[in-house]
Amino acid sequence: MKTIWTRPASVFFLAFFCCALWGSAAPFIKFGYTLFSIETNAIDRILMFAGFRFSLAGVFVIAIGSIVCRRPLVPRKEDWIPIGVLAFFQTAGQYFFYYIGVAHASGVSAALITGTGAFISLLVAALIFRYEKMTVYKSVGCLLGFLGIWVLNGMRWDVGFAWLGEGLFNIPVF
Repeated sequence: MKTIWTRPASVFFLAFFCCALWGSAAPFIKFGYTLFSIETNAIDRILMFAGFRFSLAGVFVIAIGSIVCRRPLVPRKEDWIPIGVLAFFQTAGQYFFYYIGVAHASGVSAALITGTGAFISLLVAALIFRYEKMTVYKSVGCLLGFLGIWVLNGMRWDVGFAWLGEGLFNIPVF
């Protein structure tokens, strides 16, 4: 049974919308730092800002999910520990580095470098861990993705690199 969520056009436009939102994250984070006068060395304020954004996003996800499901979304008792572990490593751990990195890099540089994360994840999953099968379509997609990032960066790979800035963007936290 085809729903609006499985139609190719809907999937394309939703994926495009989500990519546009994710691509605009770093510049908007930089804008938030400016708006709230957060200095690059104020790690406590950077993490408070990040925590507020994620808390607000979590409230929105639960509220919208509850509306869509027509019932309150409340985790079961046995789900709290896995949720806590996931939140600690994949959100708090990863974004600790990301938000500090964004504070020490340009918004454009951050958006371009984090854009490579999806392609790198696919390559690692397929070529190292063998979780994914590398197909011609995935190979072409990775190649076009890397080329797109290269073109957006003015056809040069030297985006400027500092370990405290760009070096913190794609640190995997397991």
